[in-house]
Amino acid sequence: MATVSLGRNGGPALAVARGPRRAARVGLAVASGLVLASAFPPLDLEFLGWIGLVPLLLACRGLGSWAAFGTGWLGGAVFYLAIVYWVAHTISAYSAVPFALAVAILLLMVSVLACYTGAFTAGVAWLEARSLPVVWLAPPLWVVLEWLRSWFFIGFPWAALGYSQYRYHDLAQ
Repeated sequence: MATVSLGRNGGPALAVARGPRRAARVGLAVASGLVLASAFPPLDLEFLGWIGLVPLLLACRGLGSWAAFGTGWLGGAVFYLAIVYWVAHTISAYSAVPFALAVAILLLMVSVLACYTGAFTAGVAWLEARSLPVVWLAPPLWVVLEWLRSWFFIGFPWAALGYSQYRYHDLAQ
């Protein structure tokens, strides 16, 4: 059962009774990835972009940084796999790369991208362990990691959370 209460630093805090167990954490991470992916085409349920990280943050509540990284990585892997599933077919169809190798490339790509989500949840766990105001520091952490993702390692600027809000021009301005 989740309740909203006042956090240690005066901001809102989510308290989850006894914290989710491992299977529940996995379920929440997978659900978060699917909810986030649903905010993008073809489903285009953009309102889900506003709440898509909530299950993931609940899953990581009370975890150490490494466990939070793993949970975040899983949620990110589900999200990116749902978004870029078509890459394997495209690589195979438009090059001499066999489909099995194209799938391996896709999985490697998803694994790297999911590390950014894992870094986010590890960062949130680190902030939480130090009683820092997560509600104020997590959003800029997410934005910085999305910016880094668009430039470093594979330079992947797709599927930034703000892109799901493309219909709301006033909000984007």
